[in-house]
Amino acid sequence: MTTTAAAAAAAAGGGAADDDDPAASADALRQLCSAYCAAAEVLLALAEAEGEPGGGGAAAAAAHDAAAEAALAEAVTLGGADGGVRVEAGVGMANLRLSQGRRAEAKAEMRSVCRALVAGVAAARAATEAASVAALSQGGAPAGRGEMGTEEAAAAAVEPPALELRIAAGKQAVEVGLHRLALAVLGGVVEEEDRNVEVWYLLAWSHARLGEAAAAAAALGRLREVVSKGDVEGVLDDDLVDRLEASLARGR
Repeated sequence: MTTTAAAAAAAAGGGAADDDDPAASADALRQLCSAYCAAAEVLLALAEAEGEPGGGGAAAAAAHDAAAEAALAEAVTLGGADGGVRVEAGVGMANLRLSQGRRAEAKAEMRSVCRALVAGVAAARAATEAASVAALSQGGAPAGRGEMGTEEAAAAAVEPPALELRIAAGKQAVEVGLHRLALAVLGGVVEEEDRNVEVWYLLAWSHARLGEAAAAAAALGRLREVVSKGDVEGVLDDDLVDRLEASLARGR
């Protein structure tokens, strides 16, 4: 095991998963993969520091870059078909490519991640609806997790990645200019959680970049509405909102 791998394993808790509990095993593997992604983020920060005046120079920065890429590749390999791992590692890989000046590769990575993410969210919703229909067709209300049959439990197990990962993917998609895919990803987020001001801003920004001024203004309106209610998620600089509103006003 490499030093990076050992650190990732330690960060994930280092304990063996219970082979008799698939859910626990999957969760432990997910934590390990997240630890690899976190290690890669630290390595990228170190690589940037090495490139600054007084740092270790290009060779040291390249070594950290290579270690970061290896950590992300390990996360993808271990995670397999796990959607959350794919998103987290993909966002990390795109960030790595951007730091290397390989924008086209970063864009390709995020295109793949976002398409898979949108498809995964749709599949999860379809599975949930199918489980509910199955329960209702048997003459009862949708069952709770502890009351589900095998087919319903399997459907409920098809869950999309966490909202925070989907938001991270949407932000990275915006960063590389994939505004239409960002709208698809972040639009799904606000259907489930509509209090995140940063998400509403990113939606407005993407619509604006696509020349959809009315939709951009509508997203900003929702953002202002959320702020007025006071119960918000996320952090956003008010100046960004003001500048975007001014830009939309000038464009009319």
